[in-house]
Amino acid sequence: MSDFSLILALRAVQGAASSAIAMLTVTLLGDLYSGEQRRVLIGTNAAIFAVGAARYPLLGGALATLTWSAPFACFLLALLVAVPGITLLKEPQRNETDSNSSIREFLTGPTPLTPFVVLYLAIFGIFVLLYGAQLTAVPFLLANEYQLSSAGIGLLLGLPAVTMGLTAIQGDRVLRSVTSFQSIALGFVSYGIGLVGVAIANSIYGVAGALLLFGLGQGLAEPITDTALIERAPDEFRGSIMSIRTSVLRLGTTVGPPISVGAATVFGYRHTLLVSGVTVFVIGVTWFTVKRLQIPFYLLGSV
Repeated sequence: MSDFSLILALRAVQGAASSAIAMLTVTLLGDLYSGEQRRVLIGTNAAIFAVGAARYPLLGGALATLTWSAPFACFLLALLVAVPGITLLKEPQRNETDSNSSIREFLTGPTPLTPFVVLYLAIFGIFVLLYGAQLTAVPFLLANEYQLSSAGIGLLLGLPAVTMGLTAIQGDRVLRSVTSFQSIALGFVSYGIGLVGVAIANSIYGVAGALLLFGLGQGLAEPITDTALIERAPDEFRGSIMSIRTSVLRLGTTVGPPISVGAATVFGYRHTLLVSGVTVFVIGVTWFTVKRLQIPFYLLGSV
């Protein structure tokens, strides 16, 4: 096996492990906590996820200037989490009857499935936007039209994490004013405004302000989808439901960048971001209006 093939194989193992961690983290938060505390912790988890997604390209690029293998040393930090996790984290108690339940029983049971389908579609859209627009299209635009260095691009890409984190940890307060689905809809509205703002901006300051709005949308949408899934999932099926969530999330992160780059190759990055922003804005406004006015809409059912 060549060195490159070995790297690919090890990255595949890493991907499988990271998917399991992403699923188990949110599932355990749902199992171990409830109410306001659970919502705050899910928001905090989403904020940390967003900060990591925004910062790892900058950190990896900086380390790679030392040697190509230096970024991989960061994974040793996992030991700092693994050791206390193994020794201190307790497995939630489960009902033996519930543990024998299959996902097929859930799909054929009395629980309405429409809310879950809508939430999975929202998660897919969120991560297509995050990885396709923010982490792929925006950096290319900044490099090509503003001639920013990788450090400057990294700093700007970190801005959405600020508003995202501040909003995400206020998830419980947000849900006192609007429903979870209305919050997600407002998140898509903010996504749209942010992307349009980046597309039409004529200065770095305009881009920075638009990215802060994008982060606001992330805070209103991403952690709330996790909260809504966990609160609607029967205890015995929570792990399976969150596993599907992680698969949908990974699908969004995989197809987002090629969709963005492919569209930009034909239309340019500004037009791609502009069309994406307008589309997402319309979806968000329509969704929020439907739920606010309680207009019957078969695709949303009882959500």
